[in-house]
Amino acid sequence: MSHFPKSLIGLLEPDGRTFRARLCHSDGYPTCQVPALGVALHKYYDSDLDRLVQDILRHDWDFIAPDEATVDAQESAPGSRKAQPFAGVGYYLTGFDTAPRSAPSTRRSTA
Repeated sequence: MSHFPKSLIGLLEPDGRTFRARLCHSDGYPTCQVPALGVALHKYYDSDLDRLVQDILRHDWDFIAPDEATVDAQESAPGSRKAQPFAGVGYYLTGFDTAPRSAPSTRRSTA
């Protein structure tokens, strides 16, 4: 059993009812993931949230670690057989479905 919680990373679609996301297998705690996503957004994506979201939605993730993945990608480090570095984001999982998951949001309307 993993000691690291899994999480979903994604966005709420413009309809306000559909959440589109990718699975992240490790370090799903907000205290780990939110700062790592902040580093990715501001250090590697010039605060372009749309571009970061597009890249996140390309893969399921082993974990988000933008600095480490960038170094490994620049050094052409192969990563593990199941996870490969994606510069500026983290380590994506290989051999998984390429389509993001979509589901109705459980968020309640405030109207």
